[in-house]
Formats: sequence, C-alpha cells, structure tokens
Amino acid sequence: MSSIVWRIEHFEVVDSTNTWLAERALEGAPEGLVALADFQSAGRGRLDRRWESPPRASLLCSILLRPDVAPDQLQLVVACVALAARAALVRLCGVRPALKWPNDLIVGDAKIAGSSPRSCPLTNVWPWSWGSA
Repeated sequence: MSSIVWRIEHFEVVDSTNTWLAERALEGAPEGLVALADFQSAGRGRLDRRWESPPRASLLCSILLRPDVAPDQLQLVVACVALAARAALVRLCGVRPALKWPNDLIVGDAKIAGSSPRSCPLTNVWPWSWGSA
C-alpha cells in the first residue's frame, strides 16, 4: 500500500472544483491533489444539478483518487468514502450524522455534507467532490 502525498490548490473563485480537478486528472495529476475553493460559479451536484453556496459559507473541495479497483467495484469506493467521512465527524467533532445512501450526511433534518463522485472512464480516476453547509 502506497501513501498518498497531498497537495492542496486553493481558489477564491473557481467554476467547479470537480471540473478543475477532472482536467488535472486527465493531464496525469497524481492521486492526492485537492482543489479547495471559497466559491464555485458553476458547481454541480448529483445528477448534474446546479449546486450553489454563498462565498465562504461551505467547505467546497474535490479530492483526486485513483483507486486500484475494477470498474464494477467502484461503488465500494463511494461507500468507503462516505463511511470514512462519517467516522471522521464522529471522532473529531462528536457529531453522529446519519448516512443517506449513498452520498449525503444528515444531522436531524439538515444535510451537512454530500459527495459527488465522478469517474473519468478512460483513466479510472475519481475526482471526488465534497460540499458541506
């Protein structure tokens, strides 16, 4: 198992952290590249729905993963990332969110985070977006 070297690129404004990261992935960027933004002008959520948040009101980031799994097993990566995010909130913040399968973290009636995994089919690369309110 290799360790990931993390590199964070911060933007005050970007069209979409996921789009920016997908472009870097196709250029050969290594796993561990993170795009972090204060504001997205063209963010997208599940089913390519428009996703907006006021500037600096949410954590807007995408994480480049290159999982070594068969394409028919990629849904397991989605599950692992969601469960890891939930576990991190429990351990670090004492918050125990419910998991609205497969990608949203819920506390009470409020969605506090959601992921939007997207694969680049030719490269088996996952630019992974997380947004939180």
